[in-house]
Amino acid sequence: MKSIIYIFFFLLCTGSFAQKKPNILIIGDSVSQEPARAAAAALKDRATIVYGKYGSWDSSTALANFDKLLDGKKWDLIYFNFGLNEIMHKDSKTKGIRAMHKDVGGVKVTTPQQYEKNLQELVKRFKAKGSKVLWGATTPVVGNNGILFAGDEIKYNNIAARVMKSASVPIVDMHFHGRESHKAIPRNHGKT
Repeated sequence: MKSIIYIFFFLLCTGSFAQKKPNILIIGDSVSQEPARAAAAALKDRATIVYGKYGSWDSSTALANFDKLLDGKKWDLIYFNFGLNEIMHKDSKTKGIRAMHKDVGGVKVTTPQQYEKNLQELVKRFKAKGSKVLWGATTPVVGNNGILFAGDEIKYNNIAARVMKSASVPIVDMHFHGRESHKAIPRNHGKT
């Protein structure tokens, strides 16, 4: 997983940013934290890499708080991922994400149709701010626990891939790298 992020950041940093030290924002769930720290350390002399504070948001919350998401700064490159929080099942009566088992009324945080619209709008807004954009595919869900279901991330990754292709946004295949990681260290998102 680390190597693919290094490769993309290195290519982007040595390409169109060759004349200056770019500011890079990484927006993603907790899976992105460790690779973000590793990339920041590996590229500390070539780029300023910041892991965003709001990676635990879903795409609707990110849009509603767009300026806060960008921390009021100009970013040369934004690597982003919203996925796992989109496919969680939550209590439909609460505004925020409060996980709720599907069997007792939990609904997906974001419908596939809304997810597609949200991603289109996020990419449009990132680009309007003058940022290059890089998408990180959602990592695998292993097993079913009533809140997350294996395979849902693939459906949402397919939606994201369509959006990113249409917008000419490169994709870091974190799903593939997550699958490879799971072979060595199985995870089950809460299933025992």
